Amino acid sequence: MPDPTEGLIASTRRRLALLTLGLLAALLVTMGLATMVVAITQLNGATDGALRSTAQGVLSSLEGQLPATSGGDSEAETSDEPVGSADTFALVLDPSGTVVQNPRNIHLSGLPDVTALSVAMSGGSDLRTVTAGGLPVRLLTLAIRAPNGGHAIGVVQAGLILTLHDQQVGDLAGTIALVGLAGLAGAALLALLLTGRALVPIRAAFATERRFVAAASHELRTPAAIIRASGEVLQREGLVHEAGTSLVAGLVAEADRLSRLVAGLLALSSSRADPDAVRLEPLDLATVASDAVGRIGPLAAERGCSLVVPKDPLPSLPVLGDADRLLQVLVI
Repeated sequence: MPDPTEGLIASTRRRLALLTLGLLAALLVTMGLATMVVAITQLNGATDGALRSTAQGVLSSLEGQLPATSGGDSEAETSDEPVGSADTFALVLDPSGTVVQNPRNIHLSGLPDVTALSVAMSGGSDLRTVTAGGLPVRLLTLAIRAPNGGHAIGVVQAGLILTLHDQQVGDLAGTIALVGLAGLAGAALLALLLTGRALVPIRAAFATERRFVAAASHELRTPAAIIRASGEVLQREGLVHEAGTSLVAGLVAEADRLSRLVAGLLALSSSRADPDAVRLEPLDLATVASDAVGRIGPLAAERGCSLVVPKDPLPSLPVLGDADRLLQVLVI
């Protein structure tokens, strides 16, 4: 039969390990998400900073003047920049959205963005992410104002193709996930080791208690046997007055019950039996009640109390139960 104590310790260890692992996993996930959010925020900030630096540089070079159309927006011309480049580019647009300057000869469908141009013409600036040529592009649009703070005469649209940016974000997420999984595996091993060490004193306490129960049970077996044997001699030899025969019978019965309790303690100490096991058998509750009154009568008399069983026989109350456990409850 499996050792119930070891089963309880193993179950407790599993629960502690799962709880510890859950807490560590929550901590790792929280730290990973926080790290990713901070890193992406910094990466986005660097991207926007590069765009703003490029746009401001172009604005400074224009000195409030819109250049003449350079022809750099000709559809016949092709891009000199590889698609997906992480470098920034800038377009100078007139109020109608016509490209008047394209220094890096960038041509992507969807650019220039007329919606961003309209917002910047009225509000001074616009920052958004758009799709151009099937690629994500971060776009900053700044208004070109006439000297002395005059009206907007055009805009500068500075852009950055986010291919490399998105790849860096994906690599960062993969690295954090990989590190998190490795950390989770290490946390699982650590949780098992820590819970195992934490339960060592509990296992030792159970072992000490078991040894004590076994020693006490062995010591009780001999007095119980002697009491029972002495009671049987008194009964067999007729050495007790007739009025005391019921007391001797009760003494022998209590010795028997004590022997069974001692046997149960020995079984418990060796983990061969379930301490909560109940032996069910047909019995009469009226008989158990009368037996309890007979057993406890002398103790009640010592305290000035009397327990009386009705002269008329008690009605039969057949049940399925454990006589020793029921008697124990009534005596208590």
